[in-house]
Amino acid sequence: MQREIGFRHIDEAIAGGHLRAIAINAMNYQSGQSVAFFQGNTHIQEWRRARRMGIRCGLTINHLMASAAIPTLFPAVKIDQHYYGDGAMRQHKPLSPALKLGATRLFVVGVSDNPTHPDQAVQAAHQPSIAQIVGHLLNSAFIDSIESDLETLHTINRLIEPLSQEEIKRHGLAHLRKVECLTITPSQPIDSIASEYLDKLPNSVRLFLRLTGATARGGGASAASYLLFQPDFCREMIRLGLCDALEQEDQIRAFFHQESERSSARTFCMASTP
Repeated sequence: MQREIGFRHIDEAIAGGHLRAIAINAMNYQSGQSVAFFQGNTHIQEWRRARRMGIRCGLTINHLMASAAIPTLFPAVKIDQHYYGDGAMRQHKPLSPALKLGATRLFVVGVSDNPTHPDQAVQAAHQPSIAQIVGHLLNSAFIDSIESDLETLHTINRLIEPLSQEEIKRHGLAHLRKVECLTITPSQPIDSIASEYLDKLPNSVRLFLRLTGATARGGGASAASYLLFQPDFCREMIRLGLCDALEQEDQIRAFFHQESERSSARTFCMASTP
């Protein structure tokens, strides 16, 4: 992976004005803080807020591996003198790093179909399996925070949009600003797709999933989806992502066209890779 990712080109992109900043989030196991490791323009300052902070550094493969290290499933990664795990853990404000780095417009790629597919009232046939419970715990850490933060963002936008600059200052809202946002989410439930590929996993992983109840019929496919690095499943995810992007092609093109008219620099922020 080190050979495939050109970390050495980040500074070149920043110096050339093509990139404002890039951040990778991870959780510090010692302090419990959400840390945004960032590389960007010299005018961007480090920050410290409640249970979260931003640290300037030269990004490496270790930062990326730490951000994707799901607790109990993957080992912690040591960076300097601390150990880090998945960036979504304890990240209650996932949009915050991008805004701190100067983003004025957000393009969010979601991994949950829940906003577009409300749950139906289906009577439970049996007690929830361990895998089902673990799946909900993982989703609460990796998905719910971003959806809640987006709701807050939209509320702030509606609050300040009708106000003039004078009114914003008079009401003590000068620290707030309108942030345009475009979100794309899966049109199909990832759990259902994952359940179709459980039999393609290695025998040892399939045994573990069966013991915890993560089977196609028994439920718990949500937990299994976090372990499905199986090529066919990954290709299906890529296909779904492409189809969903094409469905919103006009909105996506319009969103980035407006941004290109304002500035060519970009800000990227990654929380995790569930």
